[in-house]
Amino acid sequence: MNPDRAEEYFCRGCQGENTEDIEFYDEQLQAEKVEVLNIRFEVKN
Repeated sequence: MNPDRAEEYFCRGCQGENTEDIEFYDEQLQAEKVEVLNIRFEVKN
C-alpha cells in the first residue's frame, strides 16, 4: 500500500461534504488494500 496515497484517500474521505465523496474515497482506500493483498498473495505463491 502506498502510505501517502492511503492517507490522502482517508483524509479526503473524512473531509467529504457529502456521502458520495465519503463513499468514493472509501472505495479508493479499499482498492488500495486489495492491491496490497494481491501482491502479497502473488509473492507467497
